[in-house]
Amino acid sequence: MTTRDIVKKYIPLGIGIIILIILFIYFVFPPFGKMVCEVNSAPGDMNASYTYVADFSLWRVYNFKMVETVRSADNENLLTYRESIEKEMSKYKNLDYYDNLIVVENRTLTNIVTIDYKNIDMDQLQKLDKSFSKKYINIYRLKRIYRKNGAVCKYV
Repeated sequence: MTTRDIVKKYIPLGIGIIILIILFIYFVFPPFGKMVCEVNSAPGDMNASYTYVADFSLWRVYNFKMVETVRSADNENLLTYRESIEKEMSKYKNLDYYDNLIVVENRTLTNIVTIDYKNIDMDQLQKLDKSFSKKYINIYRLKRIYRKNGAVCKYV
């Protein structure tokens, strides 16, 4: 077998393998799109379900939305929980890129948090909460965190 025969045989095979690897990465780890993660708490008096939606481009999250739905037979529990959420999130209230809406209705509390990472001021956010880093949010890191906490994630 000559060098020319080897090149004719193995170069197209190598290019085909590289193309398959790129397609695999593109479909398993898409560079842009939307990821939806859902998790439900154990049944009980206060039962919660969470839905996390992250829009991303080039594996960086640019928009995030969390919908928390808590159901309880006792409206007092929901109002107490609402107060604790409002107290915890009050430091983020005046930020332009952060929005929090809490509604209690028909023995159900709905908490919707929206964060616009395109317009975020990381320096300002880090002053409010030291746990935020100045780095961007990576979709893989976010997915790993949610899956570790029991969420089921899928790309839409």
